[in-house]
This record gives sequence, structure tokens and C-alpha cells, in this order.
Amino acid sequence: MKKTNRFREMTLLSFFIAIIFTLSLTSFGFIPIGIVKATIVHIPVVIGSIIFGPVAGGILGFCFGVSSLIVNTFMPTITSFVFSPFYSFGEISGNLYSLIVCFIPRIFIGIFPWYASFILSKFKLNENIKYSIIGFFSSIIHTILVIIMIVIFFIDDYAIAKDMPVSRVFGFLIGIISINGVIEAIICSIIVSIISPFLIKFHSIK
Repeated sequence: MKKTNRFREMTLLSFFIAIIFTLSLTSFGFIPIGIVKATIVHIPVVIGSIIFGPVAGGILGFCFGVSSLIVNTFMPTITSFVFSPFYSFGEISGNLYSLIVCFIPRIFIGIFPWYASFILSKFKLNENIKYSIIGFFSSIIHTILVIIMIVIFFIDDYAIAKDMPVSRVFGFLIGIISINGVIEAIICSIIVSIISPFLIKFHSIK
């Protein structure tokens, strides 16, 4: 029985990993909303953390980081150097800090949701509301972590790449949080609140 459960766990986890790479490497991972393209690649990581726990969630977050590294190395934009040490833009190039930006926020949102779920369970909230809160804050925290690390490690190079004064970079990135970040958090909140309860019930069937 234990071997059967472990096999099912590994199968489900592999399925989530496949979803992450599919969303990352195709257009399915982005939802166009007006002039904004909201990413949903992080959503399987959040849901997976809630269902499987922080260790498996961290693995899913790591896979998210790997997919981001691949995309920013082989399908780069002008600021991909902040996520890939293998990409350069003119005289600007990624470095080991790029790996920190690429992986740490992604691994964190694979760990955070499970603990957030554990804490919120003590308040006896409606399940959909609980997972909605977790989805929103997991997404927004991920965006904030990425932006903080860009400011810490790459603010000068980012300013050059974006052709703007260094003094404007922080405000520009805050604008990303205010628009893209909030939209992505709302989408994550809705999807996580709908899908998580169903998958948890399915996962609990022995």
C-alpha cells in the first residue's frame, strides 16, 4: 500500500512538473489582459505546495526556476540577464546573482503556501476563501521578492538595459507590482481557490 501511495505521489508530482514546463515554454503560460500579459506559471507551484507539502513544493519551485532559466537563456528579452548567467545584452551580462533571482523566489513560493495553509486552518475559514488568500499573497510575494533582488543585484545594469536613469528603476518596478503583479495575484487567487479544494479531496482518496 505504501509503495502504491508513493507511486501515485510521484506520478502526480511529475504531472505538476510537466504542467510547469509546458506553461513556461509555450504561450499557454501567459494570459493577455489588455496591454498586460499575466503569467500563470507559478500557479501549479502554489497548488502543488498546498497539496503535497513544502518539500515537494520546493521541488516544484526549483523546476519553475529551471524553466525560467531555460526561457531566459534561449528565448531572452533585453532584461533576461537578471535571470540567466548565460545571457548578455551588449556589455551587460548575467552572473551568479542571476541564479539567486531566478531560483530563490520560485523555491520560496513552493514552500510558503503549505505553511500559510497550516496557519490559516487554525482560523476555520471557508476553504475557498483560505486558498484565495494563499494564492493572492503567494503570487504577490513572489513578484516582490524578484523585484527586491533585481534592485539589490542589478539596478545599474537594469537601468542601462531599459535606457532610464537609475533613480527611476525602483519606481518603474513598483509600477510592475501595481499592474502586472496585482493582476497575476488576482488570477492566482481565483484559480487556486477553485482548483485546490477539488485536488485535495482527490489526493486524500486512498
